[in-house]
Amino acid sequence: MGNSGAPEAKVLTVSDSVAGGTAEDRAGDALQGRLERAGFAVVARRVVPDGRGPVAQALADLADGFCGVVVTTGGTGFGPRDHTPEGTLDVVERAAPGLAEAMRAANPLGRLSRAAAGTVGRCLVVNTPGSPGGAVECLEAVVDVLPHAVALLGGDNPHPHPHGGPAAPAPVAGPAAGSTLPSPAAVPTLPPVAAVPTLPPLTAVPTLATDQADQTAPPSGDDWVTLGHRPLPVAAAVAWATVPGCGAVVTFAGTVRDHAEGRPGVEELTYEAYEGPAVQRMGAVVAEARRRWGGLGRVAVLHRLGRLAVCDVAVVVVASAPHREEAFDAARFVIDTVKETVPIWKFERWSGGAGWGTCAHDVRPV
Repeated sequence: MGNSGAPEAKVLTVSDSVAGGTAEDRAGDALQGRLERAGFAVVARRVVPDGRGPVAQALADLADGFCGVVVTTGGTGFGPRDHTPEGTLDVVERAAPGLAEAMRAANPLGRLSRAAAGTVGRCLVVNTPGSPGGAVECLEAVVDVLPHAVALLGGDNPHPHPHGGPAAPAPVAGPAAGSTLPSPAAVPTLPPVAAVPTLPPLTAVPTLATDQADQTAPPSGDDWVTLGHRPLPVAAAVAWATVPGCGAVVTFAGTVRDHAEGRPGVEELTYEAYEGPAVQRMGAVVAEARRRWGGLGRVAVLHRLGRLAVCDVAVVVVASAPHREEAFDAARFVIDTVKETVPIWKFERWSGGAGWGTCAHDVRPV
């Protein structure tokens, strides 16, 4: 614990491009922000290039005499220079597989993660991916237990129940010498376990696209869900949604404005996403809209990634229906729910600086 009583954390960014000065440390910034919102004091940041040796040396330095958490970002995948787990395992003394497994379980793409976690001295080391979204999502899976882990490593109240459970019972005295133990009571026969009901089949999720060659081409079905770096085909989406059985086509186009709260002179935005979960959430939003408004014709949700200039189109929602009321309601529901539930982040550059969007919030289920 620091002088303020808050648990302490350090962030290690493992990236050739950030270390070489050709990229910004956005993942490190995102981790610091999430740790601080969880009540941690982030007392150090460091950047090293990819590689087993630099990671091991940096972790040894950061952990020396430190009681707290070191969260790394980058180098956990299958790239030829992704050696953060190996460098971590060179340093840690005791593995903490439960943390790594919890982070991998947070998302289907976690199965491709080789991240490790473990302790060295009184320090806990946790690996996360290199993208801002992936790093934060993995940290979210374990951040609630990290303060308790730090307390245990520091020797403070080392054996409490993490949720304030009852104290351990006092030991029971054994029988006096020469006495005979009573016969144990017969164990009752347990009733048979009730059969687990068969689950209904999952609702089909709309076809999704992420930067495929034909992502700007309309699909053959009635749902169009796209996340990618190309300019969004607004006119094509409106034409695609216009069908004979629908007398209303409502279009929403969200564009980049030249200001944000406390940030005049915005020059550009960069959108980043944890793409696999993002497109799945977008598809789930469309499915929920169809459940609520059964008469919808076609629905499109198209979101842009990468750098966008002022007035560029960042997101498009198109909904067609037989009547205007359901088309308006469905389009409003889709854009509002996408903003609340889909893991997409924006980084703003304005005349006075640069930073993550001020309206960031925790995503909720659809």
